[in-house]
Amino acid sequence: MRWVTWFVVENSTQWYVTVGIHRPFGSFGPASRLKTLEGGTPISMEVALALRKLVTGTTVHKLTQDWMKLGFMFQNENGPFAYGIYTQKNGSKGFVLCVQAFILKHLLFRHSRDLDAPFDLSLLQPTSWKRRDALIDALTEILWQAGGKTRCCVALIQETRCFDLPIGYRQDCLSEYLHLFYFTKFQELRTCIKTYISYFEYESSHGALLFLYSLVLSRSIDQVLNDMGEVKYKQLITDQEDTSIPLVNLVLTGRAVPFQHNGDQIYDDDGKVLAIPERGIQERSEIGFMYWHREEKEQHIRAMVRSINLKRWKFE
Repeated sequence: MRWVTWFVVENSTQWYVTVGIHRPFGSFGPASRLKTLEGGTPISMEVALALRKLVTGTTVHKLTQDWMKLGFMFQNENGPFAYGIYTQKNGSKGFVLCVQAFILKHLLFRHSRDLDAPFDLSLLQPTSWKRRDALIDALTEILWQAGGKTRCCVALIQETRCFDLPIGYRQDCLSEYLHLFYFTKFQELRTCIKTYISYFEYESSHGALLFLYSLVLSRSIDQVLNDMGEVKYKQLITDQEDTSIPLVNLVLTGRAVPFQHNGDQIYDDDGKVLAIPERGIQERSEIGFMYWHREEKEQHIRAMVRSINLKRWKFE
């Protein structure tokens, strides 16, 4: 699968395309000092076990450094892609580019959603402050959406392990060190994300996985499992450490459904009743998604994610 974030300016002769820019781990040196963590509820052994099993399919498998060290780090502020997040040449790229789509949304439509207004190219050259603010808004919106816009959870790492390790549990030096912060008000959630944004930005803080765990806990583990229905493998990161379709849908729409057609499909292409209905997208999203694979002749992307509310750009 090839992941590309792109958008089209309707009244322009140019198309602006953002491809994930790759870099080796550690090329920026040590991370900045993280803000001291205060408060939160230590994660329980039961929640940590369920969380890891849902994310990776097992509690004995530890993700590689490609995922463990991944953070949401912006490219050179003075370069052509100042709005872009660095990605790696691995399966985490899809997850990062889903977040990138929301960052672009907040950079482009922060002050106006008037699609007939002239497009300001300076929006694609944000200052370090503006693009960090867009990252804060993006993470906040994604979590709030996953929690049904009523509740939310932010998982952050601290220095002390929260429980004794059970037999068969291979510690990953992350899930057993989490403190959980719960919110029922959007502004309080945003304040938390803003206060601890450095936890999501740098490699040493496991930023991408912290956000993934926060996303799952905001939706709730039980609800994510319910979203996925009767699929054979209920895990958000595949055995090959790729970003799964349920994870893509969870980020973009707030629901971890395993298919991308409209609603629940109960018939196959020949009109026969499926043994198990296939759960798809339930409502139109502001962020569009298009899937392409060279070995597939047909695309099963329906209007809910193909025809989006912000018509100037899509996510592929």
